[in-house]
Amino acid sequence: MAMTVVKNSSHNGMVGYYGLMAANNGLIGMMGSNARASIPPTFGAEAMLGTNPLTVVMPSDEPFPFMLDCATSVLQRGKIEMWAKLN
Repeated sequence: MAMTVVKNSSHNGMVGYYGLMAANNGLIGMMGSNARASIPPTFGAEAMLGTNPLTVVMPSDEPFPFMLDCATSVLQRGKIEMWAKLN
């Protein structure tokens, strides 16, 4: 098992990229990150939750590994920021 902890980090991109590194070497990769409050809870109006990305990648008997790469919200913050920049 290997673990890295990063303090005061920001958006780290598609964490599945790092999981693929593990799976391509026959290992299981699990990554996660915290996120600042940017999403309101269901029926809420004030941002109280982060999008907290989560990824699990593992080798499979298929030509490609199993990959779960998601955010704990309906939309990822990165997409919202991109759309805001595009106006």
